[in-house]
Amino acid sequence: MADVAIGHRPKGWQGPVVSLGEEEFMVVVEPDDLLAEQGSVRLAELADRDWVRCALEPVVEGRRFLDLACERAGFTPRTGAHTDHTSTAVRLAAAGAGVLIAPAHVAARYDCAVLPLDPPWQRELTAFSRVELTGAAASFVGLLDRGWWGWAEKGRSAAHEGEGDGRPAG
Repeated sequence: MADVAIGHRPKGWQGPVVSLGEEEFMVVVEPDDLLAEQGSVRLAELADRDWVRCALEPVVEGRRFLDLACERAGFTPRTGAHTDHTSTAVRLAAAGAGVLIAPAHVAARYDCAVLPLDPPWQRELTAFSRVELTGAAASFVGLLDRGWWGWAEKGRSAAHEGEGDGRPAG
């Protein structure tokens, strides 16, 4: 038996790690927001907006990632709403509580406007385990490694162009 985790590349991990590709982060707003008509958005264009913040936001260099990125873009994000879960954060953004940056594959499941950042924000997704991947665990990771999951391929286009819900078919 092997436990398999799906997530971002863990630092200093001693077990097997398989790269699954990149996930793209998108700006999420309510469907009738004027931003929805743009092809993409630069982070600095969001300086005067309220933000939906999530407790699951990554910490980089000891700081919440959005704070660090916005500071580098010349502003401090103003929190309009805060939640513990990414799915709730997407719902809040879709309801107009503020803008949100979330993975494309998560945002694609909800009735909201989704547009890419310029330049794009992406990060690697991996499958990792404490022990060698064998049997069903190895087969499962093999499916993911071949792109069966479709987040990298379908996530952006499905979310951005309305070509489905960003989840695997079938």
